[in-house]
Amino acid sequence: MKELESEIISMAIGGQGYDELATKILALRNERDMVGREIAADANMQQRIDEMGDFVKNHDTISEYSEVLVRRLIEKVTIFEKDIVVDFKSGVNIAIEI
Repeated sequence: MKELESEIISMAIGGQGYDELATKILALRNERDMVGREIAADANMQQRIDEMGDFVKNHDTISEYSEVLVRRLIEKVTIFEKDIVVDFKSGVNIAIEI
């Protein structure tokens, strides 16, 4: 990116190929920003999965319904004709056949 910026300065002085190079730089910046957002989203997803795992590990055995556990882990439950889909807050989905 730095190399392209240096090249654009020299082209601006010379007056040749400036628009094409400027377009490339803008495209690369947009791509860099998009990759940065994807990395942040992946890190956030991993953190939520880790938190969910830690919470479950701290509860030895789940033998009865726990409102706290449900509210902490589950985003929603959707019931279909042939299966039930559980959407966890971590972003993980599980489909259970009925």
